[in-house]
Amino acid sequence: MKNKKISRILLPLVAISIILVAACDSKLSPIEKDWPTPGPVGNVKVENFQGGATLTYDLPPGKELWYVKAEYEIRPGVKREKKATYYTNQIVLDGFGKTGVYDVKLYAVGRDEKESAPVVVQVHPYTPPIESVYETLVMNEDFGGLNVLMKNDTEADIVMYVVTLEPNGIWEPVETYYTRQREGMFTARGFKPEKRRFGVYLRDRWENYSDTLVRDLTPYFEMELDKSRFKEVRLPTDTWQKRYAGSAGVSAIWNGNRATSGQNHNFQSILPSPIPQWFTFDLGVTAKLSRMQYWMKAGLFAQGNAKVIEIWGSTDPAADGSWESWTLMATFTSFKPSGLPLGSTTEEDIAHATAGDNFVFPSDAPPVRYIRFKTLEVWDPATQNVWVNEISMFGSVEE
Repeated sequence: MKNKKISRILLPLVAISIILVAACDSKLSPIEKDWPTPGPVGNVKVENFQGGATLTYDLPPGKELWYVKAEYEIRPGVKREKKATYYTNQIVLDGFGKTGVYDVKLYAVGRDEKESAPVVVQVHPYTPPIESVYETLVMNEDFGGLNVLMKNDTEADIVMYVVTLEPNGIWEPVETYYTRQREGMFTARGFKPEKRRFGVYLRDRWENYSDTLVRDLTPYFEMELDKSRFKEVRLPTDTWQKRYAGSAGVSAIWNGNRATSGQNHNFQSILPSPIPQWFTFDLGVTAKLSRMQYWMKAGLFAQGNAKVIEIWGSTDPAADGSWESWTLMATFTSFKPSGLPLGSTTEEDIAHATAGDNFVFPSDAPPVRYIRFKTLEVWDPATQNVWVNEISMFGSVEE
């Protein structure tokens, strides 16, 4: 009796399942059957652009047309397909990695998926972004490694790979950057001041690759200064007072902890305090500085995070806090790759902030022992104090 009850329940369920499967299968069939094959598109016109082309055409007469399809290769053996509904008379083709002449087949496709005879046209894309960006690449020696300059006028999505040739003859990856900014400088560091071979190449979102730019470079010597020797110096006119009584104050910016939140992981000046404002610290040694690395706290590219900074140096600062004993070494601006307004950030922005801004001092900057960090502007002008998460100083020790 129990088995019969189960059978009565299962049989209707099986029947329903069969019906549903049949219904799903029917959905995979053409929407309508027995329509005539549409005629081909006509009067095709080509407008080429960087890395692609726009095709306009006349649609065939009749109600049987469902869409127009373009088939083409962006490089040998790599096919792409684009479709456009009958509501429009154009298709945009993209993904070409090199300029040249390419064949494109256009099909008019009917409501029952019947295809017209193909219309073959030729497109001749202009120099694609990956090639134009590659032509702008410049590699230079830098402190501890190299820098790469590039321009990307079309703001195309580009991946940059930096590689180096190891003694075993194998090219090893060093850095990978994802960017669509119009121009920029990218660095790779961590190398001894010894001649070695570096390479840079690019990839776009269609897996097209550029050639590799290769140069033999000798990185400039630098070392990271020992943060355990840094000490806060409180001079008249400085803003060293901290926002939170229990926080670490200025010394938090060299504690080695780049966590973007938490009172003891960063310095926030007293609120409110006027901007410009500055604070002073002792490096513990006299050094010829090559660069400063700077990290923001949580609320990236917003609130009181320092945006425009002057770095002043001295070997013997006046006790009264006056500026006569100080030398302006450089003015730096924190960089936001996307350029988006306050409150909007991209993954590239976050990656850049996480890696930290690298501010390079001019080669003629004098050796100094004391640093004055002067903030001229923060990311949100409405904020009435300054935030600094972490800094690192690099160069060569003079004493």
